[in-house]
Amino acid sequence: MLLPSEFVNWFRASSPYIHAHRNRTFVIFFSGAAVYDPDFDNLIHDFALLKKPGSPTGAGAWDS
Repeated sequence: MLLPSEFVNWFRASSPYIHAHRNRTFVIFFSGAAVYDPDFDNLIHDFALLKKPGSPTGAGAWDS
């Protein structure tokens, strides 16, 4: 788990990439082994953060 200050640094560093891919569709693929990883819940949480309310969804994506 990141400390709050580490999270802020990580988020600031990733914000240019978030901005660059805004309103774009991309595919996330992970192996079935990821389901058994102890950090799987964190991975799914990170994926959920990619879907902000009001953003478009694609085939196989969840609906708002």
